[in-house]
Amino acid sequence: MASPHFWLTPSNLCVSFRRLASWTWNQLTDACVLKVPFSEESITESLLIQLAKWHRHDLQIHAYSKQDEGTGTKATGGKPTGADWSFWVVGPKGKGVEIRLQAKRQFRRGIYQSMNGNSQQINDLWNNRGKSIPLYLLYNGNFAHDKHGARWPIWTGCGSCKIRFRGQTSWGCSVTSLRDVWGKVSPYPAELLEQRPWFCLVCAGCWSTSGAVDLPSRMIALANSMYSADNNADCPDDMKQADFGVAHEDAPSWVRLLESEEGSDDWKQFWATTDLRGVAIIKQTNLDLE
Repeated sequence: MASPHFWLTPSNLCVSFRRLASWTWNQLTDACVLKVPFSEESITESLLIQLAKWHRHDLQIHAYSKQDEGTGTKATGGKPTGADWSFWVVGPKGKGVEIRLQAKRQFRRGIYQSMNGNSQQINDLWNNRGKSIPLYLLYNGNFAHDKHGARWPIWTGCGSCKIRFRGQTSWGCSVTSLRDVWGKVSPYPAELLEQRPWFCLVCAGCWSTSGAVDLPSRMIALANSMYSADNNADCPDDMKQADFGVAHEDAPSWVRLLESEEGSDDWKQFWATTDLRGVAIIKQTNLDLE
């Protein structure tokens, strides 16, 4: 159970992501022990709610999710995205980046049971990405880290991190590249060599994010760092050379629908033809998040 002070508004976004990683770690562990369902969709929506609550003065979050599966999306020419959620993350100057996330949770045995690096899903995530950055968002608990039953390592941060978070629960929410997952079926966390705590997406100074003041730039820098790691020679050649550039003004098509036409026929058509479970616009309104 979270401490009495857990839900007090954190001092900055970095601390918020660290707290929510710990919350996810504990909740997922309890759910498995108590045999209560705790799906990726439920976790993702819970995290969004808390971020919107804590950071209403730093971020504007507008999200929408659906209950029924679709078959494709106009945004990718009628082809499936392969993702669960798509986020348009916008900096204070109006430039942003689309982050497409496929969420996978760890199971009691320790494996990501539904992760398949040989599937059509990972091919769709990559081949139909457009200008988006495709990532796996991983939800972890107090389970085995490898096939030998070893536990998660203690996170100690990287040399350039401004805030030195520690502990196993730092891994409650993590991210990794498609390159890291490629070819791996139901892997243990130890098999994903580029997996990093999700707060590295937003914290200043993590890896190559030093000097990036806006959220889109920090996320692009971390993605480029993960995709440039030379740890999977079997992935497609264009994945080995991935460079996601800089923040831009080319928002995905659903952004216009979500901002101005929610409930319209076009909006209904979008949900009828997409495999996304949800979309969200996250606008950074405060330049100084640290």
